Amino acid sequence: FQLCSLALFSQPQTTFCLTDSLSDEQETFLRRWRTENSIKQVHASSKLYIPIKFHIVGRDDGTGYYPLEDLMRNICELNSWFDKANMSFYVIDSVSFINSSTLYEHDNFIAPLKVIEANYVKDRINVFIVNDPVGACGYFNPSSGAIVVNNICLEPGNMTIAHELGHFFSLP
Repeated sequence: FQLCSLALFSQPQTTFCLTDSLSDEQETFLRRWRTENSIKQVHASSKLYIPIKFHIVGRDDGTGYYPLEDLMRNICELNSWFDKANMSFYVIDSVSFINSSTLYEHDNFIAPLKVIEANYVKDRINVFIVNDPVGACGYFNPSSGAIVVNNICLEPGNMTIAHELGHFFSLP
């Protein structure tokens, strides 16, 4: 929790997390998603391998993308944090590069939904890396099932993506 506090104070212009409490409908969606999708564990002592589909978002003109090499570092760091929980995340399919100024910088949750829904890939955790998600470091949108993360909140040691994955897995 101290690292989350440090991340919050190191980004004073950015709210840390905008994920609200889940409604009953959203909790039902998450339970159903986990039951129907490919996240499986053979037995308690085996490692749980979880597929993530990353979408790196740039402006309409194709500029502003988060560097792919930095994303690979993030995945390694994420796996080190979740190792004690016997969980490992892996990139499935190729990383998507999306030209969408609407999603790249958005000040509400409605405007980018069409872009998220058009690029969402079933049976994976979908993470969209953008420049400014409603002034926050990130959020989990239970309606779309997607995680949206601010690229400046992916610096080494920043736990935003781990925090939002916690929301995805129904942690408060």
